[in-house]
Amino acid sequence: EIEVEIEGGDTPYPTWEVLRAEDREEEPQLLLLVRDAEGRLVRQVTGETGAGLHRTAWDLRLPPPDPIVLAEPEERMYWESDPVGPLALPGQYSVQLARLVNGDLANIGMAQAFTVKPLENSPEITDDRRALQAFQLKAAELQRAVKGAVGVVEEYRARIDHLQAALVETPARSAADFATLVGLANRLEDVSVALTGDVTGLSRNEPAAMPVASRVNTIYTSQALTQFPVPAQYQTSYDIAAREFSAALAELRAIEGELEGIEGRLEGLGAPWTP
Repeated sequence: EIEVEIEGGDTPYPTWEVLRAEDREEEPQLLLLVRDAEGRLVRQVTGETGAGLHRTAWDLRLPPPDPIVLAEPEERMYWESDPVGPLALPGQYSVQLARLVNGDLANIGMAQAFTVKPLENSPEITDDRRALQAFQLKAAELQRAVKGAVGVVEEYRARIDHLQAALVETPARSAADFATLVGLANRLEDVSVALTGDVTGLSRNEPAAMPVASRVNTIYTSQALTQFPVPAQYQTSYDIAAREFSAALAELRAIEGELEGIEGRLEGLGAPWTP
């Protein structure tokens, strides 16, 4: 621009539309799209976008069932590791490089075929990998749902806390509104006990029944990291967890309906905004 200015040329300032578009740009991504022999997309591996040559590896696993975390913790305990999904089955696969820029996903180059082979390095490895993966996927789906429900309990706690504070600032409320919210809060804590454990007993060094989240986490993490046949006790434990989670989920959905009802009532009364 200095040279253009010396020569008497024009150095126009970008328009607001151009500047807004630049401010809203998404970070570009490179994805390695892994497909099985039938062409089904089984994994999307993020590649490096910096300058230079890079090597990216697929861990031969399907996506993990863990919730999305946008901000990674600054420090991780030494026993913690990245979430893992079930192992892919041996067979034919292909990988395609693609770029994602501002929502536009475009393939780069040609897909490359490769073979996933098992390492038969232990006599305990199962002869029926498909049955093992079927249980792993079933356990992963329950893990996904349970972790989601645990997150919902936290969200509902925050909503109830905000509503209780809003009642104090809402002259048109009734005395019964306070009792309604306390009742919902107590029911939500009962769901929390079923999902994540009885803090009241545990904090006093008393034994407590295994909560659903702990049971499911034990089932999934142990089975996702093994190639051995599924023991009978794990199937039994899965059935217990699924039954207990079904009851907790039904109560959580009932609480959701009543929570939306009291939120609608307070909105009608002109209460301050709450989440």
